[in-house]
Amino acid sequence: MMAQKKKAVKKPKAKKAVRKAQAGKPAVKRLRRSNDNKMISGVCGGIGEYLGIDPNIVRLIWIAASLLGGPWSIIASAIIYAIAAIVIPKK
Repeated sequence: MMAQKKKAVKKPKAKKAVRKAQAGKPAVKRLRRSNDNKMISGVCGGIGEYLGIDPNIVRLIWIAASLLGGPWSIIASAIIYAIAAIVIPKK
């Protein structure tokens, strides 16, 4: 009997498999403060970039919402903006 040679089966390397898996995934969208559309700290600019709208529209909505609610909403919106400026990371 003749001995048959077995062909070595190459296993794909883990790094190549990971790269192929990541290539098909869309990029993750993350909320960041804007460096380009920045007025005070970039919170409204970052929200506008995240939503895909003009940051000036976000600023107008923020101001209208804070003014229409009375004096307490102005204070609350300022506190929320300050918290967002601290919590949301820079680009």
